[in-house]
Amino acid sequence: MSSRRKSRTPRKASNHIRFNPTQTSSKSRRKASVPVKRLVHVPFNRPKKSQPKPHDYIDLLEKIFMEHKHPSNAVYDTLSRMTQLKRRSLQSWFYRRRVKHRKLQKLS
Repeated sequence: MSSRRKSRTPRKASNHIRFNPTQTSSKSRRKASVPVKRLVHVPFNRPKKSQPKPHDYIDLLEKIFMEHKHPSNAVYDTLSRMTQLKRRSLQSWFYRRRVKHRKLQKLS
């Protein structure tokens, strides 16, 4: 009788667990290019929480933009509290609005 253990077969995949063949082995005995099957958790399809959208606050954001092209941290924090939007979303909106502003200035 050999002292080697038999390799265990992976569990049967259910709806929320499936194999990810893109992960490769980190063991030195195997080639790095050989894919290894591993179980990966996939969350159930849940409805996302509704979040406020920037287009609901365009008038307010445009008004602030006319005063501050580059808002300070305090302005971002205040806007974030007022609009319930994440600070990162507001920063992205201001960045895209500055790009649009420069583009309109070049055309005129």
